[in-house]
Amino acid sequence: MKQSLFGACVYKETGKKHINANKECEDSVAKSFCSNNGVMSIALSDGAGSYEHSLAGSSIAVEYASKTLSSEFDAIWSMEEEEAATYIIEKVCLPMERAAKANGWTNESMCATLLCVAKHPDERFIAFHVGDGVIVSYSPSEGCSVVSQYEHKLASNVTTFVNTPGTPYNIIRKRESVASFFLSSDGAEPYLVPPGKVTEPVLLLQQAAFVLSERELEEYMSLLINSIQKETHEDDDFSFALLSDFRKTRIVFDDMTEPQLCQLMDIKSFPQNRKRQKMYAFIVRELHFHPQGLSTRQLTKMLYLHRESRLKKKLDIMFPGEYLEYTKRRVFIR
Repeated sequence: MKQSLFGACVYKETGKKHINANKECEDSVAKSFCSNNGVMSIALSDGAGSYEHSLAGSSIAVEYASKTLSSEFDAIWSMEEEEAATYIIEKVCLPMERAAKANGWTNESMCATLLCVAKHPDERFIAFHVGDGVIVSYSPSEGCSVVSQYEHKLASNVTTFVNTPGTPYNIIRKRESVASFFLSSDGAEPYLVPPGKVTEPVLLLQQAAFVLSERELEEYMSLLINSIQKETHEDDDFSFALLSDFRKTRIVFDDMTEPQLCQLMDIKSFPQNRKRQKMYAFIVRELHFHPQGLSTRQLTKMLYLHRESRLKKKLDIMFPGEYLEYTKRRVFIR
């Protein structure tokens, strides 16, 4: 199996509360790919700030959850629901207990939440969730949907943890044509996915996974966090994880409006004229789907130009800056 079927991006950022206290981000994120079965997984964990060694707990939780779901996907899929959930929790909690014993800590001092998703090439997925945070899926035909979201029955700062005996959990196993999954810790959750609603930035972020490189996607996440902090003064840690099925790229592109597509491609001069919008988006899509580039002759015909000599001048006007690259009579997205 080739890893190129799926993409994964994980990102975390220390909140102002911890920066001011000279503390590390207590969220942890991880991704894992198993070459034997082609399964990609992502995991996110929020270490409970009121517990001394919660960062160690969240770090162990994401490492073992992501590896377990990717490497043992079929075994977990075939189990009964309670057995599967218990198995995942044990796989996470045993190394936490070993770490606690080795360091002379209590198990309780490592309290952390857990969100994880794994996807198989045959469209099956497993999602597992304990505690705060939210899991969202995106399918071009259905839009964004909440897969799992913690329901606060008590105070908003009260949650459950993966290493708490008898902890409530949510496990979902389905076979669906899902384009991407998004995980968020509770730092951004109230603003991105308030109860019963998935906001536009979550849709754009999941679409961005099919357009941007991993580095660009991390920058996009950082900008989103910065925007939330400015608008809300939220000082908690932030963490995100994205898993994308690149086989769905064409239908994801078709689902994007022209303004959405060019916003993600950071085309500053995107025109207001509807006819020109369609031309911009058409060229961007075609170049994206031809990583080897398009010949200057092909693009000359697409733009209805009479001479190839006019092509570069036309494209430089449409796409200013260093968006495109020209080599050997071919044009590429840089």
